[in-house]
Amino acid sequence: MAVIFQSKKWLIMFSMLFCSVMQVMAQSTGPAQVSNKDIATQYVNDIVNNQKLYLLKYVYDTGYVFHNLDGKDSYSMRDSSLLSSLYNTFTTFPDLHYTIINSVAEGELVALNLSVTGTQRADYMGIKATQKTVNYKEMLMFRFLNNKIVEGWGLSNIADLKAQLSKP
Repeated sequence: MAVIFQSKKWLIMFSMLFCSVMQVMAQSTGPAQVSNKDIATQYVNDIVNNQKLYLLKYVYDTGYVFHNLDGKDSYSMRDSSLLSSLYNTFTTFPDLHYTIINSVAEGELVALNLSVTGTQRADYMGIKATQKTVNYKEMLMFRFLNNKIVEGWGLSNIADLKAQLSKP
């Protein structure tokens, strides 16, 4: 009986010590901070490359708006146009893949320089499905607020993309 009591006593002491060590570690390292750059990378890896559209709500703020170069806004979370745009892109290019060439973060902004590949399986911008694999460049910039993307800007080499799809 004394052996069992000593084993329980040792277990209780070990548990108390373990909890104390964990508290000290938590206080010294603090809570894990996720950077805006990490979130932008998660967007590329999980939402685009793995087509996990259900993660949009964790990465994008409900007030997200994409600003076009012509000054008009499109693709928002409020009207589901961002979701529709991504769904249509994945339907057209089911193997779409972004590779991050460079990423820069400063304050609330993150810029991504991307290489994009994909095989056209459906009509796109007036071009019938060619079954061709394309490779083009794209740049994205996101503004973050409270660890969520609230604004976006982008530039794609659409001329190069169309030229690749139009080649005989």
